[in-house]
Amino acid sequence: MFSRVQKTYLLTLGVVMLLSAIFLIPGAGLIFIIVTIGLGLIILIPLPYVLFALLAALPAVVLWRFAILRLPMLALGAAALVLYLGLPIRHADEAFAADLAAQGDFLPASAAFDTPVGVEIRRREDTAHLGPAGPMAAYYQRQVCGELCERLLTGGDVAWVRVVLKNDEYQGDRIAVHALFVAATPTECQAVTADFAPGQDCVLIAPDHGRAADLTVDITDDLRQYRGDAGAIYQPSGSRRITGYLGGDTSAPRAFQQTQLFHQRPTPLHSFDYVSQDRSSDESGIMIMRNRTGSAPVDPVALVATIGLRFGPVRAFPIRVVTRDTNPFASRPAGAQDAAYAATLVAAGPEGQDQFSRSFAMILNNWHDKLRQQDSISSSERAIFCDTLASEALARPFWADQVIRKHDVTCPSTAAPAPRAL
Repeated sequence: MFSRVQKTYLLTLGVVMLLSAIFLIPGAGLIFIIVTIGLGLIILIPLPYVLFALLAALPAVVLWRFAILRLPMLALGAAALVLYLGLPIRHADEAFAADLAAQGDFLPASAAFDTPVGVEIRRREDTAHLGPAGPMAAYYQRQVCGELCERLLTGGDVAWVRVVLKNDEYQGDRIAVHALFVAATPTECQAVTADFAPGQDCVLIAPDHGRAADLTVDITDDLRQYRGDAGAIYQPSGSRRITGYLGGDTSAPRAFQQTQLFHQRPTPLHSFDYVSQDRSSDESGIMIMRNRTGSAPVDPVALVATIGLRFGPVRAFPIRVVTRDTNPFASRPAGAQDAAYAATLVAAGPEGQDQFSRSFAMILNNWHDKLRQQDSISSSERAIFCDTLASEALARPFWADQVIRKHDVTCPSTAAPAPRAL
């Protein structure tokens, strides 16, 4: 009735389908792995592919008696398997391309500004942590005024940049905070700290004058990692949009808009959900393995430069000298610009709050962290360090004690920091 090949096939298919039915129960794979002390992975990992291969061979086995049809039926089954594994990828890519095209992005045209220009940058405080976001991470580096801000101020056209953090942490809450960064002359820079080289420009923090910006750069991030509809083939997974406005708020005419989208792209790989009980792709215990991918990164410098504003060079950070006794986890040494930020931040104080929010407090604490890891500190750094400790706006100076002990710092008893801002 059945040939030996057919009997062997049916027996193997029955065993594989029985195991698959068991492991389709969410969490069953996890229990199996625990009971087998991990050895169950030897069965779980290849099992979906064994099932797919057996099902692809089904037409050929059914017609096994007809030798002339075996190879065509095997080819047909293989083609069906390729379509099953490849069509979700194609569908997701097409849906992703359509989603990106629907964003309404457009590139900037040149614009005329009366110099000096004022710019406002609005973003989340955690913009740098979105993931594979291309050059954006480099432009923030966990700094309030990162490369985008600094290079605008050192380019010669921009006099001030107001950075608005839309969701900074403040006393257990999330609020919008801001600070004003200004371009300074070499004389003004050396008045803040003598560690600047002669003729060196810098960026300082000043009390906010409240003037409207000529250009507003609004950066919006959607930090979703997974879509609620877990069974969908196309699963959007976050976005980043940069929009420029020719004025001081988002009601002004738009100068440009660029969007980067992310999605959980399907792959041909499948797996039973042996890790958890609630993240299967179709709520039945099996997952399509996915890679988080994105469209072309958005580059804020390129967008703003197209408008016509000039940019200065990327700031050169002090080089950490590595020796046999160097701590491999040590931060880079502090530079004069870091000290200038600390000095002028405590002099200007927080805008609208009694204490610094998390991101601004980190400007001071990160600078203290660098000082405690240096072999020595300058007299200017000592004076500015004492100014930061005298500021009541810094609630928790994490590394201050270590700086004092290592460098034998003695701070005068003062009620407030000496004025060092412009």
